[in-house]
Amino acid sequence: MKNVNLKLYLIFVVMFLVMHFTGLIVAKLPYILNALITSITVVGLLFLILKWNDKSSLVSISNNLGFKKTSFKSIAPGIILSVALLLTYPLLSFLLNVKIYLAENWLLNLFGLFLTASLAEEMLFRGYLFGSLRREMNFRKAAFISAVWFTLAHLVMFSYMAWEVAFMSTLLAITTSIPLAFLYEKGNYTLWSPAIVHTVIRTIGLVVTSDEIYFMNFSLMWIAVILVLPYIVLLFYKDFRTIWSK
Repeated sequence: MKNVNLKLYLIFVVMFLVMHFTGLIVAKLPYILNALITSITVVGLLFLILKWNDKSSLVSISNNLGFKKTSFKSIAPGIILSVALLLTYPLLSFLLNVKIYLAENWLLNLFGLFLTASLAEEMLFRGYLFGSLRREMNFRKAAFISAVWFTLAHLVMFSYMAWEVAFMSTLLAITTSIPLAFLYEKGNYTLWSPAIVHTVIRTIGLVVTSDEIYFMNFSLMWIAVILVLPYIVLLFYKDFRTIWSK
């Protein structure tokens, strides 16, 4: 079991580094190309590693990573949470007295976000790491261990980002890990629900923006919303309130 977990964590760390440094290498390209190259690299490499590691079929690997059909009802919590998050944009605009608008190339950027936030990050974080742990242990333990590894993996960002950005990215990864893990499990162990929410979380700047002089305050308030609102919305679901005791 320890050897299995060691291999699991090693693959996760390697894939996380591949994802981030691929993004850095192609950072000067238009965002949609950056996202396309990064997602193809990460998804393709993880599939190859898992195929080599356990000799499973590509269909089996795809299903285990969360790329499978599920019902609309199972992803409804993610859709509701995403709508709630989007509705806070005009509210923040009003409270901060800041004009917000769609960014240039926002539609392409949104597609790029979906590629990276769902196909790459959610596949790695929820489909691979949390999903693998969840098959061996209860939700609370799997969520806690995966959150610890999210934290450790994000520390590499301090080597090439401003510490404020790296810190907030790490904090968001830790804080949202439990709601996104729940959405993954509630969605019948599929990526679609957490991927939608993850994409919405990342819309600040690339899809919805404001004038530069107001953008920092606007971003900080958006982050504050993300830290709190997912828990408020999901507490209406009995499964989310009781899952820790199962």
